[in-house]
Amino acid sequence: MLCVWDALVDGMGPGFRYGTMQTKMGKPDEGMLGSSEKQDEPVRLGPLIALVLVLTGAVWLAWSNPSTDDYVQFVGAELQRVLDQTGDRVAVPDQRFLLEIVRPHSRQLVESVVRPATTRHNWGLFSRYETMVGGSKVVVLGIGGRFIPLTGVKESLEKIKD
Repeated sequence: MLCVWDALVDGMGPGFRYGTMQTKMGKPDEGMLGSSEKQDEPVRLGPLIALVLVLTGAVWLAWSNPSTDDYVQFVGAELQRVLDQTGDRVAVPDQRFLLEIVRPHSRQLVESVVRPATTRHNWGLFSRYETMVGGSKVVVLGIGGRFIPLTGVKESLEKIKD
């Protein structure tokens, strides 16, 4: 049986080696085993690391995208801050009385006025909130668990202070 195998290998020609065959150019052709040139190339980790970082960042942004409840809490905290700043400077007794009524109920006020007047545009990684308050449009960007006022916030706060 060994003689048959030797005859088959000898019949393949002088360029035959187990797993490779000699090509016309004299370089080995690996066939199904793969090219030895590809094995010598270094693995590039830079693009893979960048892809992993981008995907990790996208997952974190999606996970930390603020909800409408978070937005209402943010508006309530901002209103409370403005009321606290304004309260010390109010000289007219009627305005002070009104301020003392509104201050303890600011959370309920925000919940009943701001939530129905707010439209949330959710893009997965961030959200855009549009609220119509006192005739002015307030636009806020919610990203990464934080809120970034874009337009109309100063005008609305000035109306509250006056």
